[in-house]
Amino acid sequence: MVRFPVSPSKVEDLRRRMDTLGLQESDFVERFFCPNHGRVRKRQAQIAVHLYHEESKTEIRCYRSTSQALNRFLARRMLVRQLEKIHDGDQAASKKQATHGGSESAVNHMQRMFVQSFERDIAQPYSIPAQKLLGIGNLPSKLIGIHGERAASPKGSKGSRRSS
Repeated sequence: MVRFPVSPSKVEDLRRRMDTLGLQESDFVERFFCPNHGRVRKRQAQIAVHLYHEESKTEIRCYRSTSQALNRFLARRMLVRQLEKIHDGDQAASKKQATHGGSESAVNHMQRMFVQSFERDIAQPYSIPAQKLLGIGNLPSKLIGIHGERAASPKGSKGSRRSS
């Protein structure tokens, strides 16, 4: 494995996780680029890493540090973490199909859940007070101006004009 500017225990942990997934250094396509985000710089160092795993079509871009070697390590660790999530998700799906017999796909499940929630809402609609439906009752003060009515203000209030 490539030498990285991190502790040997972190490198060993990454190597162990890669071995668990069956990954080799040759499985990765690595490119470097300058993460200047459109800014003009005198010295444009290619410190950012673009790491691509061909088999799973997974790619990672990392430019957390100003060190290219550290970015290479971080990109590998992020890619391995993402591949572990994919691998764990596949195992969980295969276990679920084994326990449920694989009778219902995720799409069918979502459609069934939507239909159940829709039927529940139609069967028990939200209660709307009859006053709101018929337009009866006190209107909010904001709506009074819309209807052309003037709000009556008490005499001598702070909002009234003084006559001189």
